[in-house]
Amino acid sequence: MDRLLTSAALVLWVFSFLYSGVAFAETDVATTVAKAANFIYSTDFIHDPVEETFSADELQVLRENPDALNSVIRTALGLQHSIGGAMLMAHFGLDENVDYLRYRLLEPGRTYGWEGTYASDEERFYSDGQYVYHSVYVVALEDVTGLPLHEAVELTEKEKQRIDTLAASPDHESHHWAIWISRKLGL
Repeated sequence: MDRLLTSAALVLWVFSFLYSGVAFAETDVATTVAKAANFIYSTDFIHDPVEETFSADELQVLRENPDALNSVIRTALGLQHSIGGAMLMAHFGLDENVDYLRYRLLEPGRTYGWEGTYASDEERFYSDGQYVYHSVYVVALEDVTGLPLHEAVELTEKEKQRIDTLAASPDHESHHWAIWISRKLGL
């Protein structure tokens, strides 16, 4: 967590340094990108929609500065899960970081933890709501690529074997995720 906070602080410092002493309009860019960084680095899996989080002017600033936005998203996805990063990628159709998003999708996850008494009910247990980060990544990948997930994410043999092995290991903590992702990818 300390590494994450240090990285987020560094990103914000770089933006403030780059835009120090510039005109008011350029300061708006730094402020808006800093707000986006906060959205991207949030570890919460519940985010308000992009359109409700950012004003029309802020969305225009982000649209006009995709390099800054992509840089923050790439850094965040390299360090942690980033629902906000995935949401912004989908909103703006940013495809530069698809490989980072794909990586996060294929990292085994666990169920949200609200299985309760219906753990034997496969339809509910393997619903997208159980995989709160991964299900947002699925939507973002499909939106950004314009393809269904099974076409957007072509697995290597090694990745297929890994998923198959986890799906066949009921005692492994990622067993259920492997079944869920197998279904999403049509394996």
